[in-house]
Formats: sequence, structure tokens, C-alpha cells
Amino acid sequence: MIIFMHKMWKILFISILTLVFSISVFFRFFKLGDVPNGLYWDETAMLVDAQSIAETGKDMHGRPWYQVIYPSYGDYKSPVYIWMAGTSVRVFGSNNFALRLPSAISGLLTVVVAGLIVRTAISLESNKKVDSFFLHTLTVATSLIVAISPWSILFSRTGFEAHLGQLFLAISILFLLLSKKNCFFAFLSPIFGLLATYSYFSVRFVWVGIYFLIVILFFILPIQNKLKTKKVSYTFLKRILKYILAFFIFSIGLWPMTHSPLFEESNSFRLSTNSVLQNSTEIVLSNVFREQAGNTKLDRIVFHRWILTGKKLLANYSDNMSLNYLFVSGDPNLRHGTGQHGLFFLVFLPFFIIGFFTFFKRYPKTLLLFSFWWIIALLPASVPNTTPHALRSLNALVPLAAIIGLGLTVSFQKVLTFSILKLRISVSVFFIFLLVSLLQFGHFYFFVYPILSFSFWQGGFEELAKATFSSRTQKESVYVLNFDDRFYLWLLAYGSYSSEKIQLFLHNDFQIRDFDDIFTEHIPTVLATNAIVVGTSDQIESFVKKEQYQIISSQKIMRKNQNSLEIAKVIKNQK
Repeated sequence: MIIFMHKMWKILFISILTLVFSISVFFRFFKLGDVPNGLYWDETAMLVDAQSIAETGKDMHGRPWYQVIYPSYGDYKSPVYIWMAGTSVRVFGSNNFALRLPSAISGLLTVVVAGLIVRTAISLESNKKVDSFFLHTLTVATSLIVAISPWSILFSRTGFEAHLGQLFLAISILFLLLSKKNCFFAFLSPIFGLLATYSYFSVRFVWVGIYFLIVILFFILPIQNKLKTKKVSYTFLKRILKYILAFFIFSIGLWPMTHSPLFEESNSFRLSTNSVLQNSTEIVLSNVFREQAGNTKLDRIVFHRWILTGKKLLANYSDNMSLNYLFVSGDPNLRHGTGQHGLFFLVFLPFFIIGFFTFFKRYPKTLLLFSFWWIIALLPASVPNTTPHALRSLNALVPLAAIIGLGLTVSFQKVLTFSILKLRISVSVFFIFLLVSLLQFGHFYFFVYPILSFSFWQGGFEELAKATFSSRTQKESVYVLNFDDRFYLWLLAYGSYSSEKIQLFLHNDFQIRDFDDIFTEHIPTVLATNAIVVGTSDQIESFVKKEQYQIISSQKIMRKNQNSLEIAKVIKNQK
């Protein structure tokens, strides 16, 4: 009977895992190239580089594929996503699906890795053998949370480098946790930590903090109190040296990035964004408060600009940790959220609270790990002035899913002690709420969100670029009016140019704005007799009137901000 029940539970777990994986595949691959309904700036730039690598082994500027900082269009991208996209483009062709495929695969792998991380961490902390049924349920529950969370689904369907970075970070942490039993994993961990760093630069700060916390919590402290014998002392020393060497591998691996000729420029670019570290507002407030308070020594301490900056940073942290943000509203930026859903479904909020307190009572070390992981992962998201920020906090996906997963697991165990009637009611109510949440999200995401977020994804820019070239039958000059200063990226991505030709185009600060009689920045003073003009309806009307052109034909392509974008074929007014 016991053997029969064991087999039944095993079949049930396999069936549930298969269902979870199937749901993951559907939500990450269905209409992957079409929803969201366009590539945004960074995705389009990566597509140009990926196509160039696939065809020539060099980026759009003719620089080698193995460079560790890609200049792109002057925003200095990490290389790993572009390398993977180049491989994808080589197999599937240069299209939106191929560009987003690495991110979709990352989403699937995160579903698996998240479950293994929480399972391994709890097994490490427990002094006695953990019940296998509990571990299996916890693994499935955590994987389910990641599989259906709007946070994971949204970023699995877009070419954000941070999504790839969080996967490699999670794999690195999993290998580090497994290294107690197998020394080989200790040296795989920094390698995947480097992959995470070269996928998304800010991960290097997150990885270092988590690495040392795990080493201390799970590998150093447990043996510290047993150093009385020589054998234990030798084991302790060997373990210390192993993790120092592993960290040394990570440090050496950063050398190509820190010694890249573009490293200083990339740092300057990232530091130029508005953040709490550029505390000009706090400096002004500091001076005002000091003068109003009397400008004593105590006032200069109490109202020091760094204290005010720290308060601003804490306020940003609170935005990123808000339960409303996590479970109700999400990121208001429609490239980072739907505007209608939290990072996780609201139905999981009670389990998040239950999971947190269960970790506190049963597994405090693992709670400390996941809490620290969450907090340090929020640092890149809390430094900018715009908060909350679902993209920059993506590294917190796994620890939050693990906490919810534990809450769901212990709740399920509690429900199993109910009578059959209560069991059926409890399970039915939960799955009804979960199913409704999932169906509502899926319907909204695939049918409403593409319309709602149209301008956030530069919707129609691809069609506009293609129509520009299809209208250009006689190699007319093309004048692109200033409706978007990065539209040239779509002309490069969807035009008829070979990668070799794009590499020969002149650039200014890595921006290829004017090329092949296409002018997106400087329209010449002497204009061609026949030309094509691209812009909004109002811009084209004003341009034609000013330059004395006649419109031969025009084609409306899309709407943006309630103003049509169109292409007009024009000829000089001979009157």
C-alpha cells in the first residue's frame, strides 16, 4: 500500500510539473514575435548587431563579436545577450522572434532553477533529513509561481538583457549551494556569475554580496564551532581556500570588462542618468534646512546632504518593496508591466506572508539569504529617481518566488489535514481564484495590452521602415523629420542593406543617422527634386509648404500620440 501511494504521488508530481512546464511554454512562446507589438529602441539596436554578427562576425560598427562592451547606438550594451541573439538570428533569420528567443528560453530555465534553489537551500540548513514529499511540493510550488507570474512572463517575451542576467545569477547561486557536496560546483558558480555580469553590468555588485553571505552562512559558520580537532581545522582551511579561489576566478574574469577601451565611457553613460546619487536637490534642501534651523554644528549634521540622500534612497526602496506594487499595480511603465497587474497575482499575497513567517520560524538562514538577495537586488532599482522599477529589480524574482512557494507549500500541507469536504472546498476556491487570475491576465496581455502599450513599444515603426523602402522605387532621397531621433535603427534593421554595407556607414558617437541619401538628423540645404518625406502629418504638411514641394502620393502607417505617421512622395514645385 505504501509503495502504491509513493508511486501515485510520484506520478502526480510529474504530471503537475509537466502542466507547469506546458503553461510556461505557452505564455512565453505564443505570438512571441508579435506581442509586444514592436521592438523598442534597445531591442532594435540589438537586432542590427545580432544580424551583423550572424553574417560577418562583427557588430554594426565593424568591431569583433568577442568584444565585452558593445557600443551599439552609444548606450554601451553588455555582450552576452547579443551573442545569443546572433546565434538565434543565424538559425531563425533576422526577425523579432529570433531576437526575443534567448529571453523566452531564459524564462523557461528560471522556472526550473528557482525550484531547485529553494529546495537545495532548505536541505543545506536542515540538520536532519527533510521529508521528500515536502521538498517535492516546495519545488513544484516555487516553479509554478515563476511560471505564471506576470513579472517573469512579461520579461520572458522581450529582449531585456537583465532577464538573461537574473537567470545566470540564479544558476550561479544554485551551483554555489551545491558546492558543499561537490567541489566542482564551487568553480562553476563564479563562471555563471561572470556570465550574469556580462549580461547585465549591475549584477556584479549583487553577485558579490550574495556569494559571501552564502559562503559564511552555509559553509563557514556550521564548522566554526568544531575547530578543536586538527581534522576539522584542515577541512575548514581547505573550504576557505576553495571559496577564495572561486572568488579570485570571478575577479580575474572582470579584467576584460574593466580594461575595455569603452569601460570609462560606459560608466559615464550609466552615471549620467538621473539618480539619488546625483543629489543636487538634496544639496539645495540641505542648505535651506540648515539656514532655517540656525546653521549650528548640529544642524549641519542633521541636515547633511548624505542623510537626505539616504532618506530618498530608503523611500525608493519602500516603493520597490510595496505590497501594492508587488501584488496589485506593478510597474506603471508599460514596457515593464501591464499597468493592471502586480509582479505576482494578488491571490499569492497571503502565501507570501505565510512563507515569510514560516521561513523565520523554521529556516532563518535561508530567510536571511532570500531577504538579503531581495534587498541587494533592489539597489539598482532604487538608485534611479523613477521608482518602482520592475526591470532593474528583476534579480529579486527568484527569492520572492521562493518565499511565496514555501507559503503555498505549508498551506497545502495544512489543508491535507482537513476533512474531505473542507479539503475539496479549500483547494477548489484556491484554484478558481488562480485560474481566473491567469485567464484574465492572459486575455488582457494578448488582446488589450498590445493596444494599450502601442507607443511604448514603438508600435508600427517596423512597418514604417519597411514602407519607406518599398516606396523608394528610384532611389529618391529620404528626409526623416524629427518624430523620433532613433528611427534610423529601424531603417538599418529592416532595410535592404547588407551588414558589410552598414559597417561602412559613417557614425557620430556610434549613431548612424545619415546614410545612403537617407537623412534622419541633418537635412541638406539643397534638396532633391524627387524625395520621400517621413514624419507626422503636421510635420509633413509644414515641411512641404516651407520647401515648396508638391505631394504626389502619401501613405498613413500608424498613429502615435493621436497624430498619424505617414510617408509622402514629393516633387519640387516648379511654379
